[in-house]
Amino acid sequence: MKKSKILNILLMLIILVINLDVKSLRSFANPLPGPEMLEMGGIVYDNNNSLNLVDADVVFIIDSTDFQNNISVLFEGNYTIHNPTNTTTNVTIYAPFSFQGFSEESRWQVAVNGTPIEFRSIWGYSLNSNLTSYFENFTTFIAFYIVINTTIIKETSQVISYSFYKSMENPLYNTDYYYFRYIVATARAWKNNITEKVEFKVQGKLPTSYSTYTEKACMVSTIPNGKSYSWNWDNEYINDDYVGINYRGQLLRPEELFFYVILLGSIGIGAVTLVVYLIRRKRKKKKSRNL
Repeated sequence: MKKSKILNILLMLIILVINLDVKSLRSFANPLPGPEMLEMGGIVYDNNNSLNLVDADVVFIIDSTDFQNNISVLFEGNYTIHNPTNTTTNVTIYAPFSFQGFSEESRWQVAVNGTPIEFRSIWGYSLNSNLTSYFENFTTFIAFYIVINTTIIKETSQVISYSFYKSMENPLYNTDYYYFRYIVATARAWKNNITEKVEFKVQGKLPTSYSTYTEKACMVSTIPNGKSYSWNWDNEYINDDYVGINYRGQLLRPEELFFYVILLGSIGIGAVTLVVYLIRRKRKKKKSRNL
């Protein structure tokens, strides 16, 4: 048997085994069919349009220093609402967020002018049809709402603050695309210009990409052990729908990586063994012919 034929057979064998291994590994890892996300949105309300949301200051602090194991996120959002009328107003405020933002690990807090207040969380589908239709103009794929009731005195402003903390296993063990996203389209529910800043502070493993197809350009700056990604609007109408950061590339769990290394090592040993066997066989045949 010629050496070229031996190498061709060996190459086809290795390709076949590796293809089978990738299929078995994917089945073992059982990745989700779609991306995962942690999504928040600015506040909306269902009353009249007499109130103004004049300022929003939003920050996500993301710790990805232990990226191979977990990611944690601290969210803080401060919203200033002004009542320009001469009538005190009672209002119900809704803060939208995705399913990943609601879990036993998430610790929510809501305050008005620095004083903690009671709140409740409701499923999006439990809203009445009018609210659902109205909110769909500004939010999509929203599972839950944090709901509060508050009173805003005439001709005064009120600051509503939301915060939550969540630590989770790196989602890239289950999918190849994970993103943090903040919906800014909710600002259009207030009918007035707004000053808003949305910032993602990432410490550790930096994201693969960030929102670029936006009317407002992202400002990227260096912070200790990471980078800051921010978008700013100054007393203006917001045309963008959302901003955010993305991570791509599925990770292998330690047991999956071990399985893969062992299997590839076995393939390598098998390939070397086969080459040695074929070479020795060829030498024996050649030697027997010379006798």
